[in-house]
Amino acid sequence: MVWKYIIAHGAYPHQFYIVWIPKYRKNILKGELKEFLGKRLFNIQVYHPDILIEKYNIQQDHLHLVMVIPSK
Repeated sequence: MVWKYIIAHGAYPHQFYIVWIPKYRKNILKGELKEFLGKRLFNIQVYHPDILIEKYNIQQDHLHLVMVIPSK
């Protein structure tokens, strides 16, 4: 006889809004650094494939991220 266990649970995607600000809110996120961040930002998904970056915006003095991180 084969027993099948059904576990009822719910999991919802968690959407996080993250704002990263450099020290003293200096205007350093421009030019080559802004391009570098825009290209390398998605490397997070290489190390954490379950994380999804939905939106991002790079300003001169801060960075906005909207990420979906599943519950575990």
